[in-house]
Amino acid sequence: MLRDIVTGNNDTEGLLDGRFAAKAGWDACTGWGVPDGVKLVQALGGKA
Repeated sequence: MLRDIVTGNNDTEGLLDGRFAAKAGWDACTGWGVPDGVKLVQALGGKA
């Protein structure tokens, strides 16, 4: 039900040398990802 975020990082000021980069699976930057609305509605028995 989640869409994985696999690019980017949380170094918005350029002070962290790109630490906490997004990658496949869980990471400190994006966690497990963001909800996929269509899959979530379908899993709950709705039509999307």
